[in-house]
Amino acid sequence: MKKYSFLFLLMPIFFYSQEKLDVFFDFDKYDLNEVAVKKINSWIAEGKEYQVSKLYGFCDSKGTNQYNDTLAMKRVYTVYDFLKQSKIEVKKDLEIRGFGEDFVQSDVQDENRRVTIIFKEKKPIVVETTPDQKLKDKLKDSKVGDLIRLPNLYFFNNSA
Repeated sequence: MKKYSFLFLLMPIFFYSQEKLDVFFDFDKYDLNEVAVKKINSWIAEGKEYQVSKLYGFCDSKGTNQYNDTLAMKRVYTVYDFLKQSKIEVKKDLEIRGFGEDFVQSDVQDENRRVTIIFKEKKPIVVETTPDQKLKDKLKDSKVGDLIRLPNLYFFNNSA
């Protein structure tokens, strides 16, 4: 039983998982470079509908804390503006954070100069047609003499 209860605890992770995309920046820059633009554009070109919920900015350990906090936020807003111009849906309660250099740094400084986009793919809403709607559609398309099957049609005993 313990094995199954553990699986039930993991189920929300599978159903509500979010994905992320890291966009990297040049040293001491907050403008998107050519590689970053290509990465975002190829992500958009996948043709899926995304909803961005979080944007996190990071910097390397060069410079002061205050400078890196400001630079991280400039990077976040640059990505935000690019997403809006690209017509990517951004949640109204978007979480924006700039970590500057206050996070676990990678030994490779280039990996620390980034913005992480947290998103989920919007699933298309599938509207199932009800049996009543299906019957209405059949009647609308029918001609005189067509046979239409009426499933689950019941009568009271001894009645027409």
